[in-house]
Amino acid sequence: MITLFDPHQVGVHTVVEVTGEIDVASAPVLRDRVLALLNRGAPSLVVDLRGVTFIDSTGVGSLLRVYHRQTLLGGAIHFVADQHAVLRVLDLMQLTRRLHVAPSVSAVEVCCPTTTVHLDAGRSIAR
Repeated sequence: MITLFDPHQVGVHTVVEVTGEIDVASAPVLRDRVLALLNRGAPSLVVDLRGVTFIDSTGVGSLLRVYHRQTLLGGAIHFVADQHAVLRVLDLMQLTRRLHVAPSVSAVEVCCPTTTVHLDAGRSIAR
């Protein structure tokens, strides 16, 4: 069972906090809710996994799906994790660097500052 808190802004980033266990039962819920958020136009997203106590391969697959979707949309995405159980799985799968994992939201601000690029028709994306 997972809980996804309502997204909030931290600087230019839209932050969504996740708590609980991301497994075969809850991973589709996470994937669908975050993909819906991306489809509504979150140009820079931070998925805060510090409240996650367990993640299995289905959960990792959902994170990868979200990562790929945001990449295709031209946006930025970062994951925040400090739980040993989550970091160990991501390390074993060699995804820590690919998924831009940071220990805190403020660390994302430091390592990956984002600027806004304005597009036509009033749209903008974070880079």
